[in-house]
Amino acid sequence: MKLFVSNYASQHKFARFDVQRRVRISRGKDRLERFDTSVIELAPSRRLLEHYRRGDMDENEYALKYWEEVDPVWRLAVGRLRDGDCLLCFCPVGSPCHRLLVAARLRKEGHQVIEI
Repeated sequence: MKLFVSNYASQHKFARFDVQRRVRISRGKDRLERFDTSVIELAPSRRLLEHYRRGDMDENEYALKYWEEVDPVWRLAVGRLRDGDCLLCFCPVGSPCHRLLVAARLRKEGHQVIEI
């Protein structure tokens, strides 16, 4: 399956790619409704995100805690994805982010993942 990952602010670049659906993987409200569907199971809990943003944990601990939350629902969540989906969150390009953790795991499982 070919997938994309990006943030909401980069959607102007989608015309250059074959993005079929914009898939929200964040819990924050997108008042502009810049997504077609949600796979909220791939979003970190608000509590985990707050601890990470406050500096209570480093990137490695964040990743471990993230996978503790997501592992039980991973298969279900991935099963809802389609070829051409773009997974979206609010994190700026270049910053540590759960979408990059998801992209790395999807690649390990044999999927093609392109960051936009």
